[in-house]
This record gives sequence, structure tokens and C-alpha cells, in this order.
Amino acid sequence: MTVVARAFGLAACAAVWSTLAVGCVDSDEVASRCSSDADCGPGLRCYQSRICIASAPPNETVAIRLTPPKASGKLVEHFELDLNAHTRNEPVALMLSEPAVVRLTYSAAFNLTPVQGKLVATAQTDVKGNLLRYEATRYFGKDGKAFSGYELSVQPGKTYDLVFDPAADVDGPPHYSKITVSASFDHGAITLPQGDGLVEIRGKLVAGKKPLVGLRTQLVNAAGQTISTSALTDKTGAFAIHVGPSAVAGHLTFAPTESSLALPQGRLEEAVDVAGRFKAEAKPKPLLLGELDTGKLPAAVTATVEVKSDIGESEVGALVRVQTHGEAKGKSVQAYVEVQGYTDHQGRVVLHVPAGPALLSVLPASGSRAARWSGKVEMTAGWTNIGCTRRSLVKGVVTDYAGRKLHTAKVWLRRVAQPGENASELAGSAQLGEVPLETVTNAQGAFELPVDAGGWWLWVHPRPADLLPRWLAAKVEVTPGSDTAVQISVPAPILVIGKVVTAAGSPVANAAVEILARSAAPQPAVTRGPQGKGARSASPAVTVDSLLLGSALSDGAGLFEVLLAPPQP
Repeated sequence: MTVVARAFGLAACAAVWSTLAVGCVDSDEVASRCSSDADCGPGLRCYQSRICIASAPPNETVAIRLTPPKASGKLVEHFELDLNAHTRNEPVALMLSEPAVVRLTYSAAFNLTPVQGKLVATAQTDVKGNLLRYEATRYFGKDGKAFSGYELSVQPGKTYDLVFDPAADVDGPPHYSKITVSASFDHGAITLPQGDGLVEIRGKLVAGKKPLVGLRTQLVNAAGQTISTSALTDKTGAFAIHVGPSAVAGHLTFAPTESSLALPQGRLEEAVDVAGRFKAEAKPKPLLLGELDTGKLPAAVTATVEVKSDIGESEVGALVRVQTHGEAKGKSVQAYVEVQGYTDHQGRVVLHVPAGPALLSVLPASGSRAARWSGKVEMTAGWTNIGCTRRSLVKGVVTDYAGRKLHTAKVWLRRVAQPGENASELAGSAQLGEVPLETVTNAQGAFELPVDAGGWWLWVHPRPADLLPRWLAAKVEVTPGSDTAVQISVPAPILVIGKVVTAAGSPVANAAVEILARSAAPQPAVTRGPQGKGARSASPAVTVDSLLLGSALSDGAGLFEVLLAPPQP
């Protein structure tokens, strides 16, 4: 999708919409308000003598995320909704199910006493792409003082991944397990292995035979979860971490404790097979990784980086990142040095970095007219001066479908994700973070935002009084040194009405109803609420997009109305 042009010019507004009881120019009246169908344009109808809506809803299915108020004791639910079936004055009933309560205890193998920590349960929702996540609460004995275990409130009918992370004073790795919940029950105790029940992983980190001191080491699985204890390398570069039998395999990772330290970070490319060690030995012996050499590091120097705009102004609050790496030796060690900091009021930042060639990246503060900068530099003791070019402007005017300019509408831009975009030359290096860009339209509906070159998604969210939907308005391609002009027309809304109820049919107030776009062709199973009406239960084939089409809160009677934009191809 490219830039969306507004539907009508101002002249057309006066001619075509002469029947509307609203003004088109310099008016604060709302084009979408009406008293009859005659007040609305082609393809629209007047709903309850108050708002113009689309008369022919599209044959589209969307996803619904229903978040009840915390005090209700209910949980987040997910549904799918056929817009064509439920936007012709037929309310949709969203029913909150009763949660299942599971109690369980984690006990130490040595003395079987309850262990404190953090317990989280996760599962895929029926709407693919969304994850259910529940954090357990602690419960206590009859005296109310002695810690007894954990209590989880979850949706029944699902299999959950449990992750228990023991408290810092407990010498043990995170524990992973699965649990299937069909109803409330007492799971009992899970014994945490200790001592001989754990595998100890030992090694030594060096840089050109020089010990690396103070690096944090741990084992991380393919999902990015920590599956071991963590340890700092000692004065000889040695470390020892422990892994339990619930772990399968993972990569050893290492990093300095502060981003300002010129020390290597990275990982061992070859995965450590933990499960195999437990299967092979009743009492697993230590797993010895030996000496891991990240490569000789150049001597560190104190470098001052000064960042200025194209007109010589100091760039305050810019993120400056320096990345470099040596030649790792021995086993396949992937390592690099990454140091970063923010510029001060003079546009300067002092960094302690390895001397020599490096990749230097600059991300100016949000709202700055200076563009990103990235390039190879020779880091030396002294000054490095960076001059940023000027960011381009995305500017335009936002109107409604009748051509009325919308003031105080929120406009925001997000970068379009592209394979390989801004990819670092250093394997494993984190990319520079994205800066959210937001503004509001002025009295003439105009806006402008300074952005870097590349692709951007542009959203518009009119003020509530305009009775218009949140709208993904355009995909904007920005070229360096050239401003991009857009004209955005927000369409008339689709109206979804409904009611939030409990399984017993009682209304639920202050429940958040969020309607999201989705892709894929679902094959839903149907569940019904009171009076035989209800939203379909979403199938696993449904994929939720990050785009929120519209949202609302239910009122005291559980009723809600959501204005949403027509789904886009």
C-alpha cells in the first residue's frame, strides 16, 4: 500500500456534501454525526440518529482481545469475529470463562522445604501469535505466616509451560516443566535437583591468553531463556555454572556487567548438550569447556566522540555505539566488544574503547533533525568528530472522508521491518533501537515529523469527539535529503456493538475490548453465550497482526461500541 490520498477536495466537499449539517472548512463540527441517512454520504447509513457508519460491512474476520477488570478475578480471553455477521445491529456477546486455580510447591531436594522464587506459566492462545502469560502468587499456611507454595489462575483446557526461577539466595538454576490444566486442582510438590542432581559446567575465558575478569556467564537455550545459574569470571578468567535435568541444550553466553566496559561479549557457537549428559551418567560429572579465547584485544584508549548536525549544532542525547571484534581462537567463539553512551549538552560522549578500526553508529534523539550515521572509523585517544546529515520531513494533512480537516489527531510513524536492514557487520551484535516518532495535527489538520530514510508505516488516531477510527493510513518511502508530502483521508467507521458477560450471564463493566486485524483463513469452532449468541472461539489458524483497529470499555451494563477502520488488504 502506498500513500492514501484524501477522498474529496474542499470544493468537492461543498458540492457533494451539501446535505450534511456540518461545515467543511474551519469548522469544529463532526462530519460523522447525523440524524438520518440523508446526512451521510454514499455507502453510509445513520446509526441510531447519531453516527454515520459503513452500510455494507466487509466480509472479513478480525480478532478480539478481551481484558476484564482486575477486580473481577477473570482472565484475558481471545475470540474471532465475523464483521459481516455482527455489524448489522446484532450485538455480539463476549463471555468470560471461570479460571482454573492450580496450587503447586517447589521444594529443595536436600530438605524438601518450600523454595521461594518467581513462577510464570505461558501458553499459546487460540489466536495464533498471542501468548497467555500468568505470574503465580504465593500462598501461606493456616497461620498466614509460613510460605507454602504458589497459586496460578489460568484458562482451563490448555497446556502451559512453567518456568520457576529460584530466589537469588537459592543455589540452583531455573526449572522448566509442562502442565495440562482442565480444571482446578492441587498439583503437589516439584522437587528441585541440587548437588549431584545438577551438571556443573566449567571453563575459562581469555583474550589472547590474558584472563577476562568480571564477565557474567550463563547458558541460554534456543528460545532465549536462561537455563543455568550465572557466575562471574574470577581473576583467572575461570567460571562454574550449574544446569538441571529440565534443560535440554543451550549456548554459553558471556558479557560485561556494564555497557561502558571495553570487554568482549558473545557466545560459544557450539551448543552444550545438557540432556545427553544426564542420560549418560546417573551422577553427571562436570562438563569441561576448557579455555575459550576471544582473541587478543587491542589496548583500550579514552576516546571523545562529538556529534553535530548539518548546521554545526551539538546533538544532545544522541546514542553513540562503538563495535569491534578480534579473531577468536580455539573452539568456535563468537565475540565482539560493544561500548555505548549518550552525548551530553555539548554533543560529546567519552568512551573507553579498544584502539583501532571499529564500526561507529549514531542515533540522534527523537525529534532531532539530524539523521542516523554509521561508518567505519579508526578509534584513537583523542577526538572523533561526526557530522550528521539532515533528516527528511514527512508532512501532510489529515481529513475525514468528507474532506474536513482533523485537528488534534495523533499521528505516529514506525519503521517498516526489512530483512537485513541496519544489519550489523558484527555477528551477534544488537542493533540500534528504534525511536518512536509521534505528533498531533494542528488547527489546519497539518503535521510534520523528521525521519530517517527508509520505509515507514503511518498511523492516524483522530480524537474521540470526531467519531472516527484509528487508521493505518499509508506506507511511506522516505529518500535522503528529500521531504515526503502525504494527504490522508480517514474513512467512515465500521461499528461493532456487544456485551461482556460472565458464564452466568451477569454483565461485566470496565472490560477492555480490543479489535485487531488478523491474517490466515480460520476454521473456527463455535461457542455460544447467553441467548444462543456469542463470538466464535478462534481457531489455531488465526494470526493476529500488531495493528489495533479499535478499542472500547464496557459500561455498567456490560455494553460496548467499537469504531474501527475497514480491514485493509
